[in-house]
Amino acid sequence: VLGIAVNQICFLIGLSLTSASHAALVIGLTPFMVLALALFRGHEVFTSNRAIGLVVAVCGMLLLQKPSPSAQSASLLGDLLILGAGLSFAAYTVFGKELAAEHGGMAVIAVSYVAGGIFLLPMTLWMASRFDFRAVSTQAWLAFGYMTIVSSVLCYIGWAYALKRLSASRLTAFSYLQPLVATLLALPMLGEPITLTLVSGGGLIMAGVFLSERA
Repeated sequence: VLGIAVNQICFLIGLSLTSASHAALVIGLTPFMVLALALFRGHEVFTSNRAIGLVVAVCGMLLLQKPSPSAQSASLLGDLLILGAGLSFAAYTVFGKELAAEHGGMAVIAVSYVAGGIFLLPMTLWMASRFDFRAVSTQAWLAFGYMTIVSSVLCYIGWAYALKRLSASRLTAFSYLQPLVATLLALPMLGEPITLTLVSGGGLIMAGVFLSERA
């Protein structure tokens, strides 16, 4: 429910309320949240550098909320929902790591999709009954297919495979690439501008997460 349903509800609604570049940078806090939960579960050790990293990363997120004439599509509510998506996935990763060690990564993924599907089924049926599928363009269906097959199924299978073989905090360190790639793609594909606020806030978030992970 956390890794599939809550994560995607927060992410997609949040993405509709903020910019792609903001979403990519805020979701970059996920590795830190995984680390925080791992510390709470006794899987990691808390250090002063990790505390400093937290402060730096939070300052970066706050800086992203600075009003910018060229970033009207971004909003605090949208960024907070994206943060909720990261938190739900962090919980899924940490607790999933414990389950994967006992039952195997593929079993965790299978149960996750079944539980997430059951949780979302009532909302899906209700929204489908009010939705005009004929209005969806071919391009949109192709994008939906990519999100379903590549971003969801294949990526979650890869995540489950790695989850059994790496620590939760080390695994999520690869999430550093997500904000960079998503922001770089948003610039030419969506025409989102590069602003000083975006660069400064994003830099602080990445620096904070890096400090926490390297401590």
